[in-house]
Amino acid sequence: MLKELAVFMVILGPLQGFLSLEIEVFQIPEVHATTGSDVFLPCTYNVSGVEEATIGSYKWYRNLVKMGQEVSDSNKDFSDRMSKADAAEFIRARTAYLTLHNVDPSHSGKYICQVTFQHGKEISAFGNGTLLNVTDVAQNLKTFGVCIMVKTAGLLLIALTGLFAFLCSSMLIP
Repeated sequence: MLKELAVFMVILGPLQGFLSLEIEVFQIPEVHATTGSDVFLPCTYNVSGVEEATIGSYKWYRNLVKMGQEVSDSNKDFSDRMSKADAAEFIRARTAYLTLHNVDPSHSGKYICQVTFQHGKEISAFGNGTLLNVTDVAQNLKTFGVCIMVKTAGLLLIALTGLFAFLCSSMLIP
């Protein structure tokens, strides 16, 4: 009986790590950028249940996972406009970042990072997504200009009201 139990423990020991492999993927919720800039979208992960996971990969999707646009060089919207963590960085630093170059407002959307490992079977996890908001520089300047004009008009109105109050009070005092 003890011999059978020992054989069972020897078999179950390696399977325990195999059965409990878990991946957690982390993304920041939001990134803002202006037209023409480069945008860094971080994605990090933790793997538990194994000492070292070495067979893995990652993908990025825009707006919808799997049914949405895969962000890759084969996609005309992202070809020659992106760079990603290489395989060594992915495994060693546990990073799956994406950098988009020369963005424009059409790149706005939710970017979702998927991390996959092979450990007997394929195991994947997704981040919660990062919302990228790309605005045109001219639009930002226009909004900023309107803001400055409104504040200036408000300060001018306050100054004129103060001057009027001063003049009125000085006329009432002999």
